[in-house]
Amino acid sequence: MQDNAILAQTYADAGFVFPVEGVPEAEAQACLAALEQFERTNDARIESAWRARLFELHLLLPEFDALVRSPPVLAAVKQILGPDLLVWECNIFLKEPHSESFVSWHQDLHYLGLGADDQVNAWIALTDVTVANGCMRMMHGSHLQGDVGHRDTYAADNVLTRGQVVEAAIDEADATNVTLSAGQASLHHGHVFHASGPNRTDKRRIGVAIRYIRTSARQTLIEDDCAVLVSGTDQYGHFDLLDPPSPDMDDATVARFGHARNMREQIYFEGAR
Repeated sequence: MQDNAILAQTYADAGFVFPVEGVPEAEAQACLAALEQFERTNDARIESAWRARLFELHLLLPEFDALVRSPPVLAAVKQILGPDLLVWECNIFLKEPHSESFVSWHQDLHYLGLGADDQVNAWIALTDVTVANGCMRMMHGSHLQGDVGHRDTYAADNVLTRGQVVEAAIDEADATNVTLSAGQASLHHGHVFHASGPNRTDKRRIGVAIRYIRTSARQTLIEDDCAVLVSGTDQYGHFDLLDPPSPDMDDATVARFGHARNMREQIYFEGAR
């Protein structure tokens, strides 16, 4: 497990660090159970497209609200961003057994409208994540290139919203396999080149990508944006702060979830064909 005393330097040099303490395996299992119940729900208030694209569940399910507030993960992120933190987004990356789903080589920040030094991606494994089931792969030091051009492919099996691919030479032999046990986490910079392959196993591979930002960060692609305060105080007011979900998924919770989802759709597809 990475020592927080050297975590920030490792992150600065490599652009990523793993494994980082995340949550106990029992909490990962509780999130899995909540996710599976959500997948089964026929709640008419939640559009089927939203159920299929698993964004922003921390605004809908208390188990995922607790996940984004995991004290060990927050402690690690604070080493890089400082004490005042927002969660801008929480995505589920799910690969079914023997699925051809993959994630192409890309940079997260290219499409998010957020500053490079204001954001850290924490990726928490809800299942064991291995080379065989499609773990993330990262290119050491690639974040130092800054923002690189991308092309949109809209490939059918690509998990990314636009099938985006970084326009840079990638030597697969140089990639680091980010393998994790259930409950463990990794951190990566929004400019690091990363990808993942298909799931060749008999079980689902599931992870949660949480995008933490400083409260001083700004959104540049749309006029208004929202986030959740998870540590410290917000003295800037650049984002509308959203309340946690209610245990019974009341109308206000569903409305906040829908509001945030609509904003994310605007940002991810800004300028898309």
